[in-house]
Amino acid sequence: MSARAYGGYVGFEIAAHVRQDLIARQLCLKRVKTMRSYLPDSAQAVSRLLALTVIADGGGSPLEIAATYRLKILDYAQIQDHVFDQVLHELCTDLATTFNGLMKVEKEMIDQALAEITLPELRLSVWKSMWELSYADDELADGELALLLLATSTWGIERDAHGGGQISKLAVPPDLES
Repeated sequence: MSARAYGGYVGFEIAAHVRQDLIARQLCLKRVKTMRSYLPDSAQAVSRLLALTVIADGGGSPLEIAATYRLKILDYAQIQDHVFDQVLHELCTDLATTFNGLMKVEKEMIDQALAEITLPELRLSVWKSMWELSYADDELADGELALLLLATSTWGIERDAHGGGQISKLAVPPDLES
């Protein structure tokens, strides 16, 4: 199993081949105690959640990396390939690692990343893309499932019987209702 629980965080193993043109694994081993912040609903905020999804199964398989560049969310959120690459790199540098190469992703970090997506329509699009990425390698790892369930509950998304979802009326702030 790639994702392992250790006390207050979940560790994800990182593969050295996260992306061929991405700087080698050594950059992912830096120890930084906090993640950087991005503007709400920005291309960087969306990219970080996609990057978290990619590494959540234990290493960012080539299938998941390739699938990222085919997602409709990239056009919808106006994310260019180099922006996603940069955010993936920044995520690797922001996350601390253990002696055996597991990345420490604390719940507060995921909460921060989820909180940076505020628009209900964007949340739903990101959520659907996260599910799509999680299944890109035909497996749903424990780390991916944990991230997806946290996004589902935090954002108030109600799944339907066909795997789709909608934002719960209770999850939409009154000032965003139409």
